[in-house]
Amino acid sequence: MNPKTQSKPLSAKGIEAMKPNCDVRTDTGENTGLRVFCGATGIKTFIYQYSSPVAHKLVQIKIGNFPQISLSEARVKLQELKQFFCITKSICSDLLL
Repeated sequence: MNPKTQSKPLSAKGIEAMKPNCDVRTDTGENTGLRVFCGATGIKTFIYQYSSPVAHKLVQIKIGNFPQISLSEARVKLQELKQFFCITKSICSDLLL
């Protein structure tokens, strides 16, 4: 499944069904930026991917592995990270003025 064409939000059942080396799955709506990657070993990893306003490049932050971290816990952590980076972006913008 191509992440650009995926329109449904992530589900725990969908993550459980992921096979090793399958396409990265992305979340939608307010959880945009949350991705799940399943490597060759079958470990499923939650990642927050965003564009850094400071470095001007794509940055990925590992949130944790599924099922040690549930989808709902990953979404909460994603919102915390988004809030933190929103504040950081605002501070950086103020410093550049």
